[in-house]
Amino acid sequence: MMVKRSIPILYIAALLWCSIAIAQQVPQFTQYRFTGMVYNPAYCGSKDGINIEGAFRAQWLGIDERPLTQALGVHVPMPVLRSGAGVSITNDVLGLERKTSVYVNYAYIQPLGREATLSAGVQGGIIQKGWRGDRFISPGGNYDQGGINHNDNLIPVGSEASVAVDLNLGVQYHKRNIWLGASVLHLLQPVNTFTWADNRVEVINKRHFLINVLYDVELNRIFTLSPSLLLKTDLVKYQLDAGAMIIYDRLIMAGVSLRGYESTSFDAIAISAGVNLGNKWLVSYAYDAGISQLRNFNSGSHELVIHYRIANFVSVKQGKTIYNPRFM
Repeated sequence: MMVKRSIPILYIAALLWCSIAIAQQVPQFTQYRFTGMVYNPAYCGSKDGINIEGAFRAQWLGIDERPLTQALGVHVPMPVLRSGAGVSITNDVLGLERKTSVYVNYAYIQPLGREATLSAGVQGGIIQKGWRGDRFISPGGNYDQGGINHNDNLIPVGSEASVAVDLNLGVQYHKRNIWLGASVLHLLQPVNTFTWADNRVEVINKRHFLINVLYDVELNRIFTLSPSLLLKTDLVKYQLDAGAMIIYDRLIMAGVSLRGYESTSFDAIAISAGVNLGNKWLVSYAYDAGISQLRNFNSGSHELVIHYRIANFVSVKQGKTIYNPRFM
């Protein structure tokens, strides 16, 4: 990995490892309220119409081989079956490593009286991990005239890939202005196995537990304060995203958030702004300003979320359709 500034590579690698200990296996999005398909299968089918939801994140600008994350989800409610269905794809790139996850999503939505619902969801799919050994530069290697000789059998010469089956579960409770969710990602801890030469490497996708909360406080007829949090853990390390958003007339949104759980894991302060266009489009942007040691070597992270809803195709329940750009 090459860095634009003159700093020790091992130092950067150590900082990267500390900063992404949780995020490396669970995609990182500052605007988690708008990327529900990534974090909780029970989110599927929770909104009216056909929902197409995309997100792109470029992290730590200024560092070569920095993390890049893209996510795309499509989901639709099936009220006759009290269910929701969809598909989702997530792509994570970090240096020479790439991880692509593809899932089929299903959620059962049980009404609890007139105002509340309880959803249980499942995601089943595959995780493909790849490693670009042909782009690695070994200190003792020979790369004259386009050839590749790492002089190290522990480093693959070409591209290596592995596929593993994955399963995620989640639940979600919603009543009026509160959303509560919990999920388990990589339930079976699938293993991606790489083999080359005489080497065999197994990469375990560790089981992660997530809890998310969102609460709307109507300040008056046009302004709503919406605090939220997302806790991620593998029961060894913890990471917390907490923030609040102010929403004007369900059209314009602006917020601030903090990522960190303890003194060694505080990572960034973020600001975001978005707009809901005609109850069909939602566009939101976030900028992360680093507060960890990495802040000296990058100019922040950028994130863009775009939602498109095909309205009146199908409704979660009968009656007036109300678009609500919420995470859960």
